[in-house]
Amino acid sequence: MAATVEPRLMLDPSVFLAEETLAFVRDELERSGEVAYVSARFLEVARSSISYEEGVGAFFGQGGDETAGGLFRDWAAQTDCLVGYEPTEAEIEQAGEVATALRDLPGLDADVREILVQEWVYLKTHSWLGARIDRATKVFEKAGAVVADFGKDAIDLAVSTGEAVSRVITAKRLKWVAVGALGSVALAAILATHPLGLAGIALVVVADRGGHVAEELARNALLRIDP
Repeated sequence: MAATVEPRLMLDPSVFLAEETLAFVRDELERSGEVAYVSARFLEVARSSISYEEGVGAFFGQGGDETAGGLFRDWAAQTDCLVGYEPTEAEIEQAGEVATALRDLPGLDADVREILVQEWVYLKTHSWLGARIDRATKVFEKAGAVVADFGKDAIDLAVSTGEAVSRVITAKRLKWVAVGALGSVALAAILATHPLGLAGIALVVVADRGGHVAEELARNALLRIDP
């Protein structure tokens, strides 16, 4: 089926490196015609790699299997439901110090590092990322992101605001991350339910980073939702 819906989310490589989550996402996107963004660097790796055992596979494939990697490669080559996302250098600079820090973090494979940069920039400009494991968000924290954790009710709340949320997210089959775009009605509603409250999260941001509250929240805040 040709994709007919503008992308509303990005999918982390971990989704595609386990057969169960790959099958769910593939079937849902093909059925609905919805489009999802995927890191352009990950698509390059998928096209060129015979094995995912090192680098990208070691980082994102935890708990997954090599069979899924091959199945993803075949599907990605013929579907209209996946679009590579690659920000410009200007967009990366605008994403702030977290994006810069990601490129400087030690111990990361070059492909993994670039995938994470692409995911962070997407999240700061669009908002939703779906993942099977939360390794990416932990690295974002190391790079300076301020994380507020929420449970499955956050997804229901986002839907209740009337904001369009992908069915892939509302099915609650993965671990999901909502980031940036604090002008979003859904994200503002979710933030307001945090035990610390929006003001409390702002204080944490300021205490950790200094500077103006609104600017720091916009640049560094990350909402992690575990359904």
